[in-house]
Amino acid sequence: MNLKTVQHPMLYWGFLDGRAKPFRKGKWKEPEWNLCDRYLPYQLGGGYVLSYELVRFLALNAPLFRIYKNEDVSVGAWLAGLDVKYVHDPRFDTEWTSRGCNNEYLITHKHSMEEMTEMYTNLKQTGKLCTKEFQRRLSYVYDFSKAPSECCTRINGTNIP
Repeated sequence: MNLKTVQHPMLYWGFLDGRAKPFRKGKWKEPEWNLCDRYLPYQLGGGYVLSYELVRFLALNAPLFRIYKNEDVSVGAWLAGLDVKYVHDPRFDTEWTSRGCNNEYLITHKHSMEEMTEMYTNLKQTGKLCTKEFQRRLSYVYDFSKAPSECCTRINGTNIP
């Protein structure tokens, strides 16, 4: 799957989470969050793709939106009532910590400077991100048939990037 195969005027593509509970203390505390006991489904903020139409909608309506501490949570809340094409893609390694290194990743973050330098060098020299693929934590495929709070079960033995 790539951008050409997921083209949609209301595309919201990344690593989707629907079970996260709002932060109630610390740096990312969300005192203004009162919509429900969990964040509305949102693409995790290490990187995601928004179609032109969604960006246009956000720009035109920006004065109407409540801004939350986390930009990714804010975008998810702002788009929640629209007929959005949600695409969950495990190739977006955008969680609070990296899941490791996989040559299928489109985006990865939360790496040390040394790891990023190594990935950049590998990419330039070999066309592959990783010298050796490894997994620090499991991924998941978003289950749209379940409630968002039950969406995201990490599965052992999976070959999901």
